[in-house]
This record gives sequence, C-alpha cells and structure tokens, in this order.
Amino acid sequence: MASFKKYIKKKFYNQLYEASSRFVVANKKDLGFYLGWVEVDDIEIKSIYINSTSPKEIEFDVIINCDISMKKWSESYEGELANRWLRVKCYGELNAGVKKFKIKQILQYEKDSNNEFKNPMSDELVPFIWKNDLEKVAEDFLRRHYPLALEVPQAINPYQLTTNMGLEILKKEITPDCSVFGQIYFQDSPDSEIKAGTVLIDSNLENIRNLGVVNNTIVHECVHWDKHRQAFELERAYQQDLTNISTALSVEQKSSKTSATDWMEWHTQTLTPKIMMPRKMFKQEAEAVIKHLVERSDSKDELDIIEKAIDELAHFFEVSRLSAKIRLVELGYDEAIGAFNFIDGVYVPTHSWEKGFLKNNQTFSVGVIDAGLQLLFHPELKKNVESGALIFVESHYCLNEPKYISHDVFGKPFLTPYARHHMDECCIVFEISAKVKAGNQALSLNLVLNRDKQSDIQFNISCPDENNVTVEERADYIATHAQDVMDLLANFPSNLGETLKALMKWREISVEKLAEDSQLDVASISRIRSGKRENPTLKSVIALCVGMKLPPILSHKLIENAGYILRCSNQEQMLYEIILDGCGSLDIYACNELLIRKGFEPLVIEK
Repeated sequence: MASFKKYIKKKFYNQLYEASSRFVVANKKDLGFYLGWVEVDDIEIKSIYINSTSPKEIEFDVIINCDISMKKWSESYEGELANRWLRVKCYGELNAGVKKFKIKQILQYEKDSNNEFKNPMSDELVPFIWKNDLEKVAEDFLRRHYPLALEVPQAINPYQLTTNMGLEILKKEITPDCSVFGQIYFQDSPDSEIKAGTVLIDSNLENIRNLGVVNNTIVHECVHWDKHRQAFELERAYQQDLTNISTALSVEQKSSKTSATDWMEWHTQTLTPKIMMPRKMFKQEAEAVIKHLVERSDSKDELDIIEKAIDELAHFFEVSRLSAKIRLVELGYDEAIGAFNFIDGVYVPTHSWEKGFLKNNQTFSVGVIDAGLQLLFHPELKKNVESGALIFVESHYCLNEPKYISHDVFGKPFLTPYARHHMDECCIVFEISAKVKAGNQALSLNLVLNRDKQSDIQFNISCPDENNVTVEERADYIATHAQDVMDLLANFPSNLGETLKALMKWREISVEKLAEDSQLDVASISRIRSGKRENPTLKSVIALCVGMKLPPILSHKLIENAGYILRCSNQEQMLYEIILDGCGSLDIYACNELLIRKGFEPLVIEK
C-alpha cells in the first residue's frame, strides 16, 4: 500500500522547505546561531507521526532535518555547515490524498521526544491497535454505533448496525465460487453502479455457510469502514478508480513481512467477534447459561455442559459455534478448548486437562498423518508406539492402560471418561504452527481452536520433548511390562500361516470376523492360514493388521514373515507405517479413505 511519508515528500516538499527556511531565519538565535546570517540549503523528512482525528481529517507531525549554511557578515568565503531538527505540525483533509494542507506550527525538535497522539497511525494510515486494547476498541465501536449491546446481552443485528453507521447492505454474486464473502465500498463504483457506503455480501454465502458467518461478514465490513477509510483515501491518491476492500476466504502470504493489508485484516478478524460478543455482556450471559445447564443436567459433567453452553451461546448471539467457543476460551473457560474439534473430518470427543498445563499453541489432538510423521523424528515416541505402550486413539497418543483406554463391543478403543478429564496425565503434547500465515495475527490460540469442519488453516505439528517426559517414562514402564506381547514374541513363529494363526488366537478373532474387519474374503484368509497362499500382497497383509488391530510391533512381525520390509523413503509405504501406528483406532474404511485422499489405491476394494 501507499506510503504517507513518500506521498508528503513528493506532494508538499516545497511548502515544508519554505516554512522551515522561514522558521530557521526567524528563530536563528533560539537555534544557536548568534552572529551573521543563516540559510537552509536542503531538508530531509526523517519521519512522520500521524494522528487520526476523524474519517476525513488528519493531523501529523513531520520531523525534518535541515542542512543549514551559516557565516558572519564580514566574511566573503563560503560559510560553515550545521543542521537542526524541526517538528512541523500539519493538518489536512483526506480525499484521494491530502487536500487543504496546512502547516499549523513549527517547533525545534527535542531529541527522543515522543508524540502524544491519542489515535496514532502507521505510514500507510492504518490505525495502531495493540492486542491488549482490543476489548476497549471493540467497546468504543459499540458505544458509537450500537450502544444498547453494552447494556443488555443480545445479538447484534447487522442490518441495524449498518443503518446506525449510515451504510446499506446489498446482496449479489461477487465470485462464482464465493471465495470473496463481502466487500465494503468507500467510493462510488461507476462500473457496477454501487454507491459509497455499501456493504456488498455474496448472495450465495448464506446457502453455503451458516447465519453466523453471514452476520460476521457484515460486521467485518463495518469495521473496515470505521477503521480503514484513511488508508483507502491515501491509496486512492495513486489509484483513482479504487472503490472497495474485499473479504476473501483466505489470504496467502507472498512474503513473511507483515503488510498494511495484513494489519487491516487482523483488525477486522480480531475486533469483529469482540463486537458481536462484547466482553461483559457475553460473560454475563455465559454464566447464566452454564448455571442453568448445571441445574437441569443429570450428569453434571463439565464436558457435556460446555458443549451445550457453546451451542446455546452461539444461537443467542447469532454467531458460529467456533466463534462462541473461542470467545469462551478468551474469557477464561479453558474447558471449551477441547470441545467441538474435528480432525481428519471426524469429531474428536470433548476433553479437558489441568488448567494452565498447555501453552496457547499446544494440543493433545493431531491428525493421523501428522501423528505418523512425528514417529520419524522422535525415536522414543516411535519405540513406545510400536511396543503398544502408547496407542493412537481419538486423535491422541494415549498411555495404553485400562485406566485410560476402554474398548467397545467391536474391540475398537476409546478414551475412558477419566482420560478425557485428565489428558495431561496420559496423553502426548504437540505444538502447532501455521503453514500459511495470515498477516501478523496472534494465531497461537486460534490454531488450536480453529479446527472445525470448515477450518481453512493448515498446520505444522511438532512434538516438544520437554512436555512429554512423564508420559513417555510411564510408557517405557508399560512397554517393559507388557507381558502378553512379550510372551507372544518369545515364541513367535517364522512361518506366515502359523504367524497369522498365532495372532488370530491372541486376538480371539475368527476367520469370518477378520474377513469382515479386513474386507478380505474368507477363502483368502483361510489359504494364508493353511500355507496354500504364501505370497499375499503387501496391501492384503496391511489389511490383516488393521482387521486384527495389532500393536505396531506385531504388525511388523507379520509383514516381515510375509517377506516384506516397509521403507519410509516410499511415500505409499510411509502411509502404511502411519496406518499401522494408528490401526488401533482406524478401521479398514478409514485406511482406504486415507490412501485414496493421498492419491493411492485402497488396501482392498470394499465389498
């Protein structure tokens, strides 16, 4: 975006030079020149401090370094050179640049003196808003445009908000794929005949997203109008036909450097939910809702209650479930962090942990591919997973103990209620960072929270060793004392057919049941057991491992006895490793879906 400093230098250099020259000559003694005459040779604009007084007015201090020639009256030779810094106080009106430019006052600049502007702005005329001031800024917005929302808990009516701000809402298709949700028009558009002050919403948005997203988009554009008109008018000094700002589905960074548009999007993305759910009123309603739910609930389980509370608050404030969840966490309800997460397209049951145990960018929940990739970089984690001491279940690596793991009637593991209330005691911690940064946003907490079905954020996952020492020490102990697996390995056959028989006996699974769970036919399994089929495909062997839900160490023994070795340098076989490490919680259908999603053939064709 355009630089205000460069604009002022190009547009008003002569006025600033002339005013500075007059000031230096008129105040030479105050500036330390007592004899002879002085003359300003040149000026350099060092910096500009900017204050927003209104959407159309601006005041700013230009800090100028003056190169000055000085000599005594009696001397004919060229004088000495000196320099002095000045603070030039200016005013202007914003309309495709600065109009009605005025120099109000000139002072000698005092080194290290700070501006005391109440509404400072960046060089691109974007307001400076600090993270700790976001709640205050949101309340100021409501006080000016929707004061009733600060007095009584209520949903913001976006149509009333736009009316209060003198704006109008227009719905029409913006893009065929609805990649742009909305636009705010700062200037009349001759091409589309849309007038300034119009909030344009894609007419398809309410068909593909919920009401909360539509309301959020309208308020989002209202924040742009309130905070970013000055930046728009500066930009229009160079682009006369510029009319609007767009709200896109996602913004991909071309550079790691934070741009002015990034800050503008950060303003709207962080302020909008705080405007739609003002702190005091939201907390008041949340306390009432949770109290009511506790009183009428039979279980009194905070994990059940927090999910219901999130849904009720989302409905009450007419926002998305995710927005209500994040707002609860911001206001101290940590138990909401583990609610309504979706990973690999599957709902992750609500869970909680000791308050303060996790940092903002940490989680217990990861996708199956990310979980498998961690084993390549963390040998200790891989050792404990392969031994069966840790099991991947419900998108967590959890200690494989009856206290934490139970099984349904089909033998599929799930976390016990105790485990879901004490994740810090039994599960591995992961750190999350963004693959695509959306500006200079404080993304850490949102990365953990923003994993619902429609999340557009991509993640990098890492496993911090210092957070997992206790869990891994206990996993080592479990691995050392996993007597039934150790006993089986001590007398493990080398023949493929006998190996399959031994594993099926250990798992207490029939041929018919294994055929159902592996999607292999009964005849094929019987031939492998009898030794009549000595060379089954690698896919068939992996399917058998999945069907029997084997610990990774036993899966690898079966694969080895079938004559195969998995190589992580092969992408498809790396996925097989990931499947084996998570096969306690992945059925054959989930495995096939994972392979297909990554461009490979399924393990077996489903019957």
